[in-house]
Amino acid sequence: MSSIAIDPTGRLLYAGFDGNRPSIAELNATTGATLAETSAYFGFDLGGPRLAAIVGNVWVAYATGMDGTTVELHAANLTQAAGGVGGLHTNGIDVFRGNAILWMSDGMAGELFCADQGTGAIRVSFNWPLGGLIAADAAGTIVGDFNGVSFLRVDPRCYS
Repeated sequence: MSSIAIDPTGRLLYAGFDGNRPSIAELNATTGATLAETSAYFGFDLGGPRLAAIVGNVWVAYATGMDGTTVELHAANLTQAAGGVGGLHTNGIDVFRGNAILWMSDGMAGELFCADQGTGAIRVSFNWPLGGLIAADAAGTIVGDFNGVSFLRVDPRCYS
């Protein structure tokens, strides 16, 4: 498994799988029943898909090798891509959701991005040399990287 994400309502769980058959599954978060699955290309042998669930959709980031990384917004039932984020070109992109913000971390480029969770439009870019993992709630935003855990003072433009 490469990633899991639960939607803000707590009803849907998304699971990304890597290996020989990269795929994404949408599950009922209470029963674990599979509601939808897609086996579209999601980074074969490149770490599998990374997921960030929002209400009604799920953001998917996956490495494509020489083409860099793709970040796409998929409908909740996984049947079609609703849009995507351009201009991200390394294989180090990961996606997270917290405090109504879509976060993207690019460890290879040494940057964090806050973006509109509905459109993926990047609002602010932060220089963060090692990329990182993001966790965010009403109490704050935390970045975990090779140096440990840090509290991130979020630029107010991230909330616009």
